[in-house]
Amino acid sequence: MSRINRTIIASLALGTTLALGTAPIVAAAQTQPQQQPMPQQQAPAQQQVSDQEIQVFASALQQVQKIVVAYSPQIEKAKDPSEAQKLHGEAQQKMAEAVQAEGLSVEKYNQMAKLAESDANVRDRIKQQMSK
Repeated sequence: MSRINRTIIASLALGTTLALGTAPIVAAAQTQPQQQPMPQQQAPAQQQVSDQEIQVFASALQQVQKIVVAYSPQIEKAKDPSEAQKLHGEAQQKMAEAVQAEGLSVEKYNQMAKLAESDANVRDRIKQQMSK
């Protein structure tokens, strides 16, 4: 597998599960592998998150995970970097659309993902919601 394909897959897979490190998935996917990463936003400390927000975020995260699972093997098998980049772009678009279809902006999704990384209570609530 080429280095670019591994980089693209890594950026897609970055943070797809809560326990193993949820990270701003859509932001990671929107950053091109050759570009410098954008500075990450700081998550608010101990922010109150409603059950509704947890439910919406968990649903969006599940949709994003499905896209990552669907696209990672295709990107891995891409014959050249331009094909991998094309697939990566498709995955980025689908992830953003999936997040928005669940009623979240990409920015809000990324904020919630960062909060889940830093706040064990929020992370546990999201995990619990995803297991329902």
